Amino acid sequence: MTTPASTLTQKQRLAIFEEGRTAAIEGSRLFSNPYLRDDGDQRLLCWVDGYRSVVSR
Repeated sequence: MTTPASTLTQKQRLAIFEEGRTAAIEGSRLFSNPYLRDDGDQRLLCWVDGYRSVVSR
């Protein structure tokens, strides 16, 4: 079950950002985002932001 975007806390958003960042550091591909099938896009975007914080350097 997915969490509606409006219920995400700042702590949850930061944790998801770190998941994406860690995935990029470990060499995972962008499409490995575990939130691709979420109903909303907030978790997906948080993860991508974390990923891109490493990849776009």
